Amino acid sequence: MKEINMSVASEQTMDYDRDGYVLMPNLFSVREVAGLLRHVESSECIADNASDRQDAAGKATKYALWGTSRPTSVARRPLVRAS
Repeated sequence: MKEINMSVASEQTMDYDRDGYVLMPNLFSVREVAGLLRHVESSECIADNASDRQDAAGKATKYALWGTSRPTSVARRPLVRAS
């Protein structure tokens, strides 16, 4: 695997602070993305932990969560637990 030296610009740091994510175009090659996608689509572990949610257009967004109980729906407010 090739080693990549990269840095994050101050604008990207501000984007992350504001949005909670940073887009990194061309971070992976087409070949690397194809390999990752192949793995995700064929992984039983991911399939066993995956759910989907319908968007406004009726399309499904798939996601997998670990470290939490499996949701029956995606909450739009924080989970509050009684102590």
